[in-house]
Amino acid sequence: MPELIRSSASPTPPGTVSAMVSKPNDATFVAHQKVVAAQDLPGVPAGTRGKVMLRTGFSWIRYRVHFDNGVEIPWLEADQLVGPKDYEAPVGSST
Repeated sequence: MPELIRSSASPTPPGTVSAMVSKPNDATFVAHQKVVAAQDLPGVPAGTRGKVMLRTGFSWIRYRVHFDNGVEIPWLEADQLVGPKDYEAPVGSST
């Protein structure tokens, strides 16, 4: 039987196995986090603020977001959203 490798940073009592949880490598958002549409979406212009209602998926992470203009879109990917501080309005835009 293979030997378990334990990290010294998280001690576990002998005879127990701790679950290993890894963080996704890409930028992710959590439920109730405020976001901004990074690109034009159906019914939602780029720059519209919204709130993540649900984060779902294992290998394909997607988000249900309710935007300030009343549109709610399921199945958005992280590259379609940015945090409010990370959004830069396009040159010549009034947003």
